[in-house]
Amino acid sequence: MPKSSKVRKKSMPTFTRMWIERFPYEALASRDQRPEIADRDLKGSLPDGCVVAYVDEIDRTHIMEARAYGPTTGNRKLLIGYQFAGALVPEPTWKAVERYDRVFVIARDIEFPHRTIPAQFANQFTGVPVVAPETGLDLTTHEGEGY
Repeated sequence: MPKSSKVRKKSMPTFTRMWIERFPYEALASRDQRPEIADRDLKGSLPDGCVVAYVDEIDRTHIMEARAYGPTTGNRKLLIGYQFAGALVPEPTWKAVERYDRVFVIARDIEFPHRTIPAQFANQFTGVPVVAPETGLDLTTHEGEGY
């Protein structure tokens, strides 16, 4: 006797922010994002505040406040964001993303609360980054014995 071909679909998680509830972020993993388009979108949207979706290598989606974007070692670019939803994260956390070609701007002109990017993330920039409003950079260097 053949088994039923019905497959149970996963329900879409609910978020408290309206722009996320309306955005089909699960479809991002199948979209191709050209690096030059991602670069242009981030540089153009970040100064006014934007929320982005980052799809990692195993197709988990991270929803973040994009906070800083700029050059890092090896002539690469780095996005630092404050992740507040998605990808099994139980609480908000800072995230550094080098694969900006897997980043999609999902909301623009967002008013952010003030946050300061911790030194372990902020010190990764080798040049002047584009910074979102209400964002500080902790550029202190920590020295310890034995290093």
